[in-house]
Amino acid sequence: MRHLGKLTPAAVLRLPRMVFGCCASHVSARHRARTIKKLCYRAARRRSFKFVRYSLRFPATHLLFEILRAKGESLLLIGNAQAREQAEGLFLRSIDISRHQHALSWELCSAVSLARLWRAEHRSLQAKELLSGVYQRFTEGFATHDLMVAKALLDSLG
Repeated sequence: MRHLGKLTPAAVLRLPRMVFGCCASHVSARHRARTIKKLCYRAARRRSFKFVRYSLRFPATHLLFEILRAKGESLLLIGNAQAREQAEGLFLRSIDISRHQHALSWELCSAVSLARLWRAEHRSLQAKELLSGVYQRFTEGFATHDLMVAKALLDSLG
């Protein structure tokens, strides 16, 4: 993968082709999602969502839920009420898509993001119900980072 360095708007729009190109089958979905997440955070810092808008118009459907979640996390960095409301909608949409695709670990990531938002808005009961519903469907892998984060968040919710 090419070093990303400083991203110009033109470079951001070329990234899906440039980063994954013809060897996309050799790049794991987790790696692609991490790359997209990193790019969304960089775009948020520059207040530029051109890459995110581009990704939502031409999504790799198996990554759409992670793109939505990353955009929601980016909106939370802005910090105003309208951004939080948009982020909540993106997290809910991400959860729906991951449920539809039976992607339980991605659903957990989106549920953790939404639960954190709801906890910050003093909606802890809703956050606990959502997160415990997803967490209880796991039967193994409790030593993984995502499940340990979810368990810690559940414990903090009471």
